[in-house]
Order: sequence, then structure tokens, then C-alpha cells
Amino acid sequence: MKMKKFLTLLFTIGSVGLLILASCKKEGTLVTTKGGTPSKLTSSTTTVVLDRDMLTDTTHIINFSFTAPQYDFAAASTTSIQIDSVGDNWKNPISVSFSGNTNSLSYNTADFNTALLKIIPGGIASNVNVRVQNSLSSTTNIYSNVISLTVTPFKLAATIYTAGAYEGWSVPSDNMVALVSPTANDIYSGLINFTPGNLEFKVLPDKNDYNGNYGAGTDPGTISQGSGNPPNIVAPGAFYYQVTVDLSKKTIAFVNTWSIIGDATPGGWGSDTDMSYDAATKTWFITALLKSDGTNAVKFRYLHDWGINLGGSGGTLSQNGANITIPATGAAGATYKITLDPVADTYTLVKQ
Repeated sequence: MKMKKFLTLLFTIGSVGLLILASCKKEGTLVTTKGGTPSKLTSSTTTVVLDRDMLTDTTHIINFSFTAPQYDFAAASTTSIQIDSVGDNWKNPISVSFSGNTNSLSYNTADFNTALLKIIPGGIASNVNVRVQNSLSSTTNIYSNVISLTVTPFKLAATIYTAGAYEGWSVPSDNMVALVSPTANDIYSGLINFTPGNLEFKVLPDKNDYNGNYGAGTDPGTISQGSGNPPNIVAPGAFYYQVTVDLSKKTIAFVNTWSIIGDATPGGWGSDTDMSYDAATKTWFITALLKSDGTNAVKFRYLHDWGINLGGSGGTLSQNGANITIPATGAAGATYKITLDPVADTYTLVKQ
């Protein structure tokens, strides 16, 4: 019996030993540090008011400099500058990483403004914090001192709205058309499809109500904003227009979206002939008198500009494509119905 108990005890001890050895299997190298000196961060300024007029200027408006960290052992690390709003507490900072011997980061107006708009609103002064993060591994980081900045970025885009007969005068409504200013410079544009009998509308500062709405001004091409209710603005016709509003100058302009141009058209190469929009087929069309000796031609233009122009042959179009030659019509000309599908890049030319 004694021998049996001894063997049982020996077997139990051996099993435990094997478990201990298995649990001690080496899975990787643990990175540890007893300290060291983190990077020291400095900034060329602590207050920045960004100027929209400097949007295209490449001059640096702020510079961050930092020293290299010093560890108590030889180590390679990844360095990043982090910028975050004060209330976020480094949960979702902007992070710019560096490699090699880089020890500074500079921003021009456009880049700094774009970065800041990711974490704070434009148009108001806000506080942000900046620090350097040195990463030894995915879980081991040390941080520099924190610098507090007061910054005022500008809005990169602004929006106003239109409401009118084209969408049933419903405010707010999903059918309202927004006019957008990409750089918030008070010039707003958007595309509106004015249908027959539905040409009147207003321009609204806010999409939720008519407060402060803009209506027609005294002179053609102008708008007005009064304490009362100014007259409705009237579109020039039932077309799909690009509507451009300049709130600083109080002006409004209408440019038809697609047109034909060419020496076979009534306006020649010097003047566009506007096309109408068919909402059912989502195509553009026009019935026009064309004149050609067999060499005269037409092309399609977007917003009366050569920046987007379509040409081609056989019903197929491409950007900057060849002039579309019109068959000889004789001196009196011939009437053609022309249709355009700018999405499919196709057209039809049918003699009437």
C-alpha cells in the first residue's frame, strides 16, 4: 500500500510540473522601460486665427518642434504629433506620424484648417491640445508635455437653401435644393429644375423656415432681404438652371446646364443655344434649325463653358470629342431634334 501511495503522489507531482513547464512557453519579448526622457514639444505660437484669404498661400503659419526621446535602453520608436479638442481627452486625436530624424511639423493655412475641422467646428475660437507620442510597441507609449492652443478655423463650405413652386413651397422638405459655397465666400450655387408654371421661389438662410428669406430685388438680377416678405424670385424659364447667388453683392444668376454650340447652330461658335430637360427620361433635348454645307458642326457644353464639352460621332460622345458634323441642309436649313444623355455619353440627331 505504501508503495502504491508513493507512486500516485509521484505521478501527481510530475503532472503539475509538466503543466508549469507548458505555461512557461515563450510567446514573445515583453517590452519594458523603467523611464527615460520623453520628447519636449514647443510651438511657434499658441493662438491662431486662420484667414480664408490665405487659403492658397503655402506659407507656414504654425510650426511644432520636438526633441528626440531618451530611453534607459537602446530602442527604436515611432513618433507622432497628436492634436485633439480639450473635451475629447485624446480619444480621437488627429495624428501625424514621422520616421527618421524628423523633429518638426509645419502647417500652411489650408492644411491646418482642414485638420482642425476634423475635431472642432469652423467659425468659432476653440481650445485644442497638442502632444508628441513616442511608441515603443502597440501597447507601450510615452508622451511629451502638452501645449494648449486657441485656434479659429474657418468653414470650408457653407449652405443656403431654396424653396418654391418647383417643390410645392414645402419647408422643410427633402425636395428643397441646397446652394453650396465650397469655401464659404458668400457665393452659392446649385442646380434647380424649373418646370412650366413653377418658376417662383425664395432663397432661405436656413432649411427649416422662411425667416430672413431673400426675394427679388428692384433691379433685374438682384435679390433683397427685408424685415418683411420680399417678392418671389422668378426663374427666366422652364429649364434646368445652375442658380448662383452672391449674398455679398445681393445678386442672382441663372445659367442653363447643357447647351449646343457650333457653326451649324443659330448662335454659331460664339453663343450657346440652351437645351431643355426631360425629367422622365433624364435627358436633354432641343428642336432647332440647323444650317450646314456638309461641314458645319455642333458640340454640347456644360454651363456655357469649354471646361466640360462633349463631341463625337455615331451617337457616342466623349469629353473634348470631335465636332459633330451636320449633313448638308441647303440654304434654308433643316429642323433637327437633338437629345443628349450626359450620363451615358450618347446623343441622337433626328431630322424633323
